Amino acid sequence: MVARRTGQFKRSMVRRWLLSYLAASLIPVILAVLLGIYCTRIVAISARDGSAVMLQALSRSFDSALRDVETISQGLLLDDRFLPYNSGSTEPTSLEYYQATAALRSVIPQGPASGVMVFNPKLGRYIGQEQWGNFNDLYLRNEYNLGLSQGDIGSMFGAEVPGIRLFNADIQYSGGDSIKRVLVIKPLNYARGGKLHDWYVACLFTLGDLFMTLSSDERDLVILQGDRVLYSFAQSYPAGSLHPELLTHKRLGGDLVGTRSSETGPYTYAMLTDRKVIFHAMVGYFWMVALLLGGSVVLGTSMLLSRLRRDWSSYEAAIKASGTEIDQDADAKDEYLPFVSSMQGLQQQKEGMRDVIRQQTETLKQHTLSELVEHGEPVAARTLAECGIFLKGENFVIALFILGEQGEPKAFGELLSFALSAEAVQLLPFDSSHGLAYILNSEKPLEDTAVRKIEQVAERMGCRYAAASSSVVGLNKLGQAYLEAINVLEYERGRNINEFLTYSDVRQMTSQINFTYTTEAELALEKSIRDGAAMESVALVDKVFAENQESGASPKCLRYLLFALASTAYRTASKLDGRYTDALPELTLPPIIQGDSLERSHREVDQMVQKLCEAVAKVNSQCADSSSKSYAIYQRAMEEVQEHYSEQNLNVSQLADTLGVSIVYLSRTFKKYHTTNISDYITRYRLFMSKKLLCEGLKVGEVAQQCGFGSLRTYLRVFKQVERVTPGQWRDGSSAKMEEQA
Repeated sequence: MVARRTGQFKRSMVRRWLLSYLAASLIPVILAVLLGIYCTRIVAISARDGSAVMLQALSRSFDSALRDVETISQGLLLDDRFLPYNSGSTEPTSLEYYQATAALRSVIPQGPASGVMVFNPKLGRYIGQEQWGNFNDLYLRNEYNLGLSQGDIGSMFGAEVPGIRLFNADIQYSGGDSIKRVLVIKPLNYARGGKLHDWYVACLFTLGDLFMTLSSDERDLVILQGDRVLYSFAQSYPAGSLHPELLTHKRLGGDLVGTRSSETGPYTYAMLTDRKVIFHAMVGYFWMVALLLGGSVVLGTSMLLSRLRRDWSSYEAAIKASGTEIDQDADAKDEYLPFVSSMQGLQQQKEGMRDVIRQQTETLKQHTLSELVEHGEPVAARTLAECGIFLKGENFVIALFILGEQGEPKAFGELLSFALSAEAVQLLPFDSSHGLAYILNSEKPLEDTAVRKIEQVAERMGCRYAAASSSVVGLNKLGQAYLEAINVLEYERGRNINEFLTYSDVRQMTSQINFTYTTEAELALEKSIRDGAAMESVALVDKVFAENQESGASPKCLRYLLFALASTAYRTASKLDGRYTDALPELTLPPIIQGDSLERSHREVDQMVQKLCEAVAKVNSQCADSSSKSYAIYQRAMEEVQEHYSEQNLNVSQLADTLGVSIVYLSRTFKKYHTTNISDYITRYRLFMSKKLLCEGLKVGEVAQQCGFGSLRTYLRVFKQVERVTPGQWRDGSSAKMEEQA
């Protein structure tokens, strides 16, 4: 019973699928056919209307050319210089020929005529715009660039025909370009004598791009005189042939668009269009699309049936395993619903469990590797295997990467893993505050080929910085390798190096460079701490650090420099007398050497020095003679500077006037209690306040205005002179980094 119902369901399902597929395939076919018919109709109307507009434009252009011919004829007949050329006159002299050329030039109107001459078939002579002679001279000189043989010139200019004639005079160039020209020949009627002369006028007209389109196979403009063809622009009909059908709007070798009578004589223009040529490409494309759509329907149907035959066995087994019976008499909407719902539920549960397991596994891997690298927690290889981390060997390298703005971390990791798979190197990612971090694990130390592949991937993916540690052996050395990679990355940032460097590369580059901490700098720092000058002390620490960083000292050397500066502060505090004992803060050397951030270590040293100086300054102020006049002047000067530092006119002279003392007395008193000049204190206090405003996000121009520097140029000069960087570089390189790492 189940087999019979299953077979019925199979046939019903196949029939419904097939009909649905055919319906979905035929709808685009029908729409494509309707669209093709509509486009064909639109193209036909456009071709007809365009040809009609072209006929109107061409007829006007050619009427203008015929009017120019008539104007030239009338001008020659009415000019006295042309009188000697009647039929009864003798051979004209050279002077008369010269006068005739002058008369010919004077009657040519402004228009498209590119060449005009008069000729006599009986005498075999012609008169041009510049020269005259017989027909043989015309052939040899090729004055009008007609490109005709001597026989063609004789047949063209030697025939005596009473009516107007038109000849094709196109110029064909070797490159395939051409110029459309028409030669119009008309007999001259002597107006005064009233008898027909033997002279003719020939006008050569250069036509525009509109006439060039008539030389194709699509259109033809035919000029009729009566019912005979006078000229065919596409050379479809010979001159003189009889075609009365063109005047009765009958088809003649194409579709007759229309006719138009000439305004200059008994001429008629007829435009014909070959619709087959116009529609040939479109019809071919239409049939190609139809064949492709039909082929896709046939191919899709055959593939659908083949797939159904191949997969039905698995469907039938799944139906039987689910215990669902298919009832053919049931509603079609409910036939497949039990099986679909049960299988979809199972599939969703399975996918959900896979996602949960995958997420938990990745989280466990990340946590285990982070503990192993950052905190140095010893983990056995067996424990790693239980977490899903299977090591290939005992050799490890830590690699750090900082991508550009357009970089994709997922794509970078996949490409790097694929590149190192051929080198038998396993890629283990872990979380780090220094960008993308990976553990490279292999059976043997990293070879040069693997290093080159890492460098190629970093360059291809647009990494800003890429660093790697030296190769270490054993899991207990991962913390050391991580610190080495951080040192390399900080060295690249400090030197702005956009290359992939390893720890060995940095050691070679900095092997001859050690940090510089002179005795003068140490004594100056000790003195500023004893005087309690916090700003001067911090500025001195920053200056020594920046000088060593610019000289190319490695991050490791810079850490030892910070340790030496902190030691100087610690020793200075230990040398202070007993009155400072209770006021000094508890000083402990921060973990500078083993710290994972050079910027954080630098900041901790600055804070240590600043707190020590503030405590010393507090004790000094308490021990000073507060009742003396000089100390009161010093206190008031400090308050005035801190309150009015934003005023541009604040200087030593203005401050002395405010306090009612001389400039010399104020300077001597301030230096006595503060160990620095008052002008330097004003500048440094303004710089100190400007740094706070820069960290708050204000623009450089606004900071310069609010801190009393007067102009942006002055602020930039003073800031760079003290800090050796611009305000924008200081904010981006110091303040922003410290906030991010905090």
